[in-house]
Amino acid sequence: TARSPSVLIRPILKMAMMQDFQMQEKLHDTLMMIDREKQERVDLMARMEKLLGMESLPRQTFEMLTSSQPPQNQQVQPEAAPIPAQAAPEMPDVPQATWEGREITAERMVYSDTADGEDLVPREMPLIQNRPALPPSLSPDGYEQGDTPQMPGHPDIPIEILPFLMLGTNQTASDESLLTALGVTALLSTSTVDHEVPQDVLQYLQCSFNDLNTSLSLQRQKAMDTISSTRQMAGRVLVFDNEDLNCCVCMMYLMWECRLTLLQSFALVQYKLPTLRVSRRLCKYLVHYEAILHGANSMQLTPDGLLMEATI
Repeated sequence: TARSPSVLIRPILKMAMMQDFQMQEKLHDTLMMIDREKQERVDLMARMEKLLGMESLPRQTFEMLTSSQPPQNQQVQPEAAPIPAQAAPEMPDVPQATWEGREITAERMVYSDTADGEDLVPREMPLIQNRPALPPSLSPDGYEQGDTPQMPGHPDIPIEILPFLMLGTNQTASDESLLTALGVTALLSTSTVDHEVPQDVLQYLQCSFNDLNTSLSLQRQKAMDTISSTRQMAGRVLVFDNEDLNCCVCMMYLMWECRLTLLQSFALVQYKLPTLRVSRRLCKYLVHYEAILHGANSMQLTPDGLLMEATI
């Protein structure tokens, strides 16, 4: 007797469902393995920093120490995050900064996260009188001509540092309609103040740069990863707080991803926000981070612990 079509198809469907289930299991196992490798990498990097007595281990140094390939006699350049050609905003081609002989001496400052309450107070920074040159792709209109720094029309109006990176206040981050209009897809809080996240925002991260009980290097790396991943997904990040901690995060990102000097990063952010305020703790960390990242310093600390252009 002839068998009905449903009887013939049923085993085929059952086999297809089993194969699909097996594929899902393999995908799940692969993702779990990737997560474990990422965590092992983070743990390894933390142990290496502790053994080397460093607050922050540069990415290229970590790659060199953990690579199975023999070292080559060539300068290691900071690796750039991959960018989908048709999706993410283009990153400018920024050449390595020149340091004009400002080499780090053997007595380079040893950074410590210890601080007191006064070190957390934001202090207004003096304007940079001689602005350093910026790559054309990063130089805002009027910067090279020596125009007066741009003054935001209202404190709650977001300030665009890069096409995918903006500064704002707690009030800015609470305005759901404004965030939607600006295309903000990620919020990055840089203080300990809890914030209610609008529903339309896809990602929210809190990195407390004013918390004495946490490592600035840990908070910095979390912030850099969030900004970088959002850029790769063609999104926009709003870095916000009411204490100007977000300005320091932008300077760290400009040094890390765009390979600018601290002086260039400082001048660019200050041109966008003339009333720039930085705490003494973060001033010290910015100088330390530039030395670790680039091997030289373009700014130094004043006797009061604030930032000033480095003297040759």
